[in-house]
Amino acid sequence: MSFATVPPPTAATPQTEVAALVAQLQAISKAAIDAQAHLANVLLLGSFVPVPAFVEGTALTPAEVVANTPDDDEVQHYWVVLRGREPGLYRTVAGAQKQTHGVPHQHQARKTGRAEALAFYTANYPDHVKKWVEIEVPLPTAPAVTAPVVAASAVDASEPGWVDAQEDA
Repeated sequence: MSFATVPPPTAATPQTEVAALVAQLQAISKAAIDAQAHLANVLLLGSFVPVPAFVEGTALTPAEVVANTPDDDEVQHYWVVLRGREPGLYRTVAGAQKQTHGVPHQHQARKTGRAEALAFYTANYPDHVKKWVEIEVPLPTAPAVTAPVVAASAVDASEPGWVDAQEDA
């Protein structure tokens, strides 16, 4: 439709067109806000990799380690966990690794025999023996993104910048 074929505006036409344009602008504004919120979620949360958080707990005393570790003549090596989820003596490397995997500043050492392992634990207690307790940290959330909504009554056809489609004279 060209400007020459546009019918002349009636008294009701401008307000109807204004209301339609305002409705379109509101829909576009809502879509833009939704897109911005989605982008914020992707940028803030999409690249966020949760990292375990740890706080220091109370490690077992050497006497408690002795009580919790029975003497086993068949075990040749013990793994001593000094810094981990549960410091102490372990009979397998898998058991020790379970206590230290992912723990900050973890430390484990292999010792020959229970006596050597207990002596190593006792020599490092309490200065170097740390129990780390894993805590859950909630994921950050994106801030709410809002924008003002333009009411249909706020647009006036008499304001500068309003252009009517008129026939060429």
